[in-house]
Amino acid sequence: MEHAATQPRTEQIRHAWDALADGYDTHVTPMHAPLAHEAVDHIAIQPGTRFLDVAAGSGALGLAAA
Repeated sequence: MEHAATQPRTEQIRHAWDALADGYDTHVTPMHAPLAHEAVDHIAIQPGTRFLDVAAGSGALGLAAA
């Protein structure tokens, strides 16, 4: 059984993500920002603390940490 015909091509995946990008920051970031601030409150970041936001998405967690 050949799966290549049913697998999206890299260009199709890229196009799909590009189509979502503009709305992501408009719709997702406002929902994540309050959660990010709550998370940062729980980890007690101090001046000079190094912080890595893996898979940062819109950067809401990194912005809250800053």
